[in-house]
Amino acid sequence: MTLRRPLARFALFAGLVGGVLSTPVLANATTSPTVTSVLRAANAQLAKETSVHIEVQSINKSSTSSIKVDLGTSTGDEFLVSGKMKVAILVTPKAAFLSGNKLGLTTVMGLTSAQQKKIGSKWMEMFKGTVPYTNLEKNLTTAVLTQILPKASGTKLATTSDKAKNFQLSWTTAAGAAPASKNVLVIASGSTTLPISQTITSSTGHGTTTYSKWNQRFSVVSPKSSDVVTYKSVFGH
Repeated sequence: MTLRRPLARFALFAGLVGGVLSTPVLANATTSPTVTSVLRAANAQLAKETSVHIEVQSINKSSTSSIKVDLGTSTGDEFLVSGKMKVAILVTPKAAFLSGNKLGLTTVMGLTSAQQKKIGSKWMEMFKGTVPYTNLEKNLTTAVLTQILPKASGTKLATTSDKAKNFQLSWTTAAGAAPASKNVLVIASGSTTLPISQTITSSTGHGTTTYSKWNQRFSVVSPKSSDVVTYKSVFGH
């Protein structure tokens, strides 16, 4: 069985997708920055980053959600609170761990009630090399960072109205599994060209994502063995 991903999809909820930095984006160019040049510079910069802290706050018609995420090159963590649902995920170089309350594990992660009961208040461990571990590692390490950038086609470029004059990319995501949404991603116009924030607005609510603590160290501590159950004991294989 494949674990369902939690609500976070960096720069989130809509499912988002290189490089000379100018003074900042186009240091030696004679033309103004374009959507393509900004995305190329941001993509090149993201590939160099070793960590980031991400926070998401969203409000829809039925609940308020909060997600806190730390991404490293081989470690990561995610803590989700949405209404009465709670989910926590840890990724280390050797294993990944999943915990949460009944609503979080069944509604967000897609476990059955029987599987959730086997985890209870403990953490389910998934070892490196298994499919569940690989899926979580891909979503909770810096390898996922380039997916926060939109495609150039259909994206518009402006600058923020404040003194910083950061780059502001905006686009619309067509309706599909989720309602159509309007997206605005702010990228620093300084030498780092990294995402600062994103807002997403749809007919069902709105969300704000912030990016901070680029390249700052953080630690992920594995749960004690007495607080762990194995993936096999929960799923039977």
